[in-house]
Amino acid sequence: MAYKYLSVILIVVVFGFVGLSQVWQSGQKYEVDRTSPNGIYRVKIELRQDKRTGTRDRTERLKIQYLKQGKIIDTYQAENSEQYEPSMRKGLQVVEWLADNALRIGEDNLNQPFNDEVVVSNTSDEYLRYVEVSYGRFESLRVFDLAPKSQIALAASPGFKPDGSSRYFLG
Repeated sequence: MAYKYLSVILIVVVFGFVGLSQVWQSGQKYEVDRTSPNGIYRVKIELRQDKRTGTRDRTERLKIQYLKQGKIIDTYQAENSEQYEPSMRKGLQVVEWLADNALRIGEDNLNQPFNDEVVVSNTSDEYLRYVEVSYGRFESLRVFDLAPKSQIALAASPGFKPDGSSRYFLG
């Protein structure tokens, strides 16, 4: 009699895990919400997988919003449905504020033998509201409200593999 109830419980648990697994595979979601050190800026990232529309098992849909004091500065949206393209998640491994007004989104670069330096300069007499610098395939730098006659130096990963070879990117 005890085995009968144990068997029923085991069957319910197994089917429950199978069902949860199918739900997770059909709607995986990756979300990041980071506020700048001074609390003025914020980045919200949502990467989700939907039904297949191309050659990939699932279509990835990315939405990134940049906000200043709760108001949207810019929104970026992209879709990846091609099996030969790497997952967009690869380019979202690190989301970090380098300064109060500078954001880096990209791959984990802990294994890099060195970093390059990207200098963003504003030689005008007006604030630059928003500047985006793409550096390589999976490195993106953003600077918000760069003051007139000022500059900011940012470390950027050149994208070397741990063995020292390069991952060239053209485009």
